[in-house]
Amino acid sequence: KRESLWRTFCLYFFVKPAYHSIGTVRGRPRKFRTWKSCYDERKRVKCCGLYTHRHKYIRDPGPRTMWSPDDHSKFVEITHYRYILFLRDGKALYASTPSTSNKMEKEFRSYVTKYYALKQLEQDGTESHQQVDADVDDNESEKGILGLEPDLPLSYQFFEAGAFERSHANRKHKIIYPATYKVRNGELVLLINLDDYSVKFHFEIDSTETIVKTKHESIWHSADEEPMRYPLEHYRFEREFRYRNLF
Repeated sequence: KRESLWRTFCLYFFVKPAYHSIGTVRGRPRKFRTWKSCYDERKRVKCCGLYTHRHKYIRDPGPRTMWSPDDHSKFVEITHYRYILFLRDGKALYASTPSTSNKMEKEFRSYVTKYYALKQLEQDGTESHQQVDADVDDNESEKGILGLEPDLPLSYQFFEAGAFERSHANRKHKIIYPATYKVRNGELVLLINLDDYSVKFHFEIDSTETIVKTKHESIWHSADEEPMRYPLEHYRFEREFRYRNLF
């Protein structure tokens, strides 16, 4: 009974397209002794919270002016955050912002709640999201997160990548971007498609609680542009994204 329970867990978490399917031999996982060892040892990410990276850097605030404060300094310390929320279907949500986790957790909760509500309507064959707006959105700030167009069917808005990205491109203030991810041989690759280029991150999965950035590049959509690779922070802890439960 215990093995059947661990098998259920594995088949629930390790699903395509985010992961390769689990090969089996006589009802057991091919590369692991038991289903429990498969669950414990196979690299994966959690889908119930945020992976957060905090980065601090020094910036020149510019020349002193008549509006500068009395304690005007030659250098200003800036704190910037990156957030990643993984979904089971191979999609992910990404944000790069100076906003702290207290604010962004509310944004992500609203986003994910609406995402799954609309996905359920799509499965039920419903092509109107008016009831979802009434049930999920309590204020205008939460309504603006997805930027959906009311005259388009849900299948076009949500499940065709181009339309999903264009809905974000038309927003006045972009906060959260749709992304996709795959885990292969312990390496996590995250791809964020923006208007003119795509951002690609490679991570080492240290544990389910921590992922470590190993590569960061921008790929321009124009064929004439070369990919831009960014230098990594010197210390390993500066490249860590740490997990925190959200739901």
